[in-house]
Amino acid sequence: MTASRFKDPDLVVVGGGPAGVMTGLLFARAGCRVTVLEKHADFFRDFRGDTVPRFTPRPWRS
Repeated sequence: MTASRFKDPDLVVVGGGPAGVMTGLLFARAGCRVTVLEKHADFFRDFRGDTVPRFTPRPWRS
C-alpha cells in the first residue's frame, strides 16, 4: 500500500482486534474512509476482546 491510501481518513481505529476491526468495517460500510492501525504483524497472541457475541457477524453478511 502507498502512503496516499492512508491520507486524510475520516476515522482512525487503533487496534485490529475483534472490536477494532468491526468498528472499522461498520464505519467503512457507512461511507467513511477508515484506517485500522495494528502494531502486531501476526495474530499469535491473546486477544483481550476475543469473546464475540453470536449477533456480531451479521454486519459481515452481504
